[in-house]
Amino acid sequence: MSENKHLIIGIDPGTTTGIAALDLDGNLVLTASRKNLSKSDIMGFVAGLGNPLIIASDIAPAPRLLEKVAASLPTRVISPKISLTKKEKNQMVKSYAERMNSHKLWKNTHEKDALASALFAWGQLRSLIERIKKKLDTNDVLEDEIRDYVMSSVLLNNSSISSSINNYPNQFFKYKIARIK
Repeated sequence: MSENKHLIIGIDPGTTTGIAALDLDGNLVLTASRKNLSKSDIMGFVAGLGNPLIIASDIAPAPRLLEKVAASLPTRVISPKISLTKKEKNQMVKSYAERMNSHKLWKNTHEKDALASALFAWGQLRSLIERIKKKLDTNDVLEDEIRDYVMSSVLLNNSSISSSINNYPNQFFKYKIARIK
C-alpha cells in the first residue's frame, strides 16, 4: 500500500476523546487521548495519521459526532447493533494486547474504548479485506494507486471487488486491470 496508509479509526468521544488507529492488517498505529477536542480537531488529528476509511464506535447507535466526522472526511461509520459491554471491550483489548505481546496498549479508559471500537470494526471487515487483497495480489503489475482505489471503493461504498476494478478511473491503467478479472 501507499505511504498514506488506509486506517480504521476508533473514537470514544467525550470531554476526553480517545482515538485508536489500526491499519487494515489489524496492526496498531496509535492510541491517544486529548481533552476538549472539537469535530475539526478530531478530523485534523485523524487525517494526519493516514487515510481513514472507517470510523468505529463501541456503542449503538454511533454518537452523532462520529457521524459528522465520518461525513466530513469521507469515511464510513461502523458500530455494533447492540452496544459493547464493558466485559466485551475488556476481553477484546486484553486478547489483542496478548497477541501483540504488549502488556498495555492504552493509557486510560477512553483509549481502551477507542481501541475496542477499532478492533470491533476490523473484526467485521477482516474477511472482506483479505478477499480484496487476495484478488489484487494475483497480479504483481498493479500499481499501489489501483490497489488503494479498489480497497477504498469496496470498503467505503460497499462496491463489489470486480466492479471497483472495472470502474477504476485512470484509463492508462485499464489494460493492467483487465488482466486480473
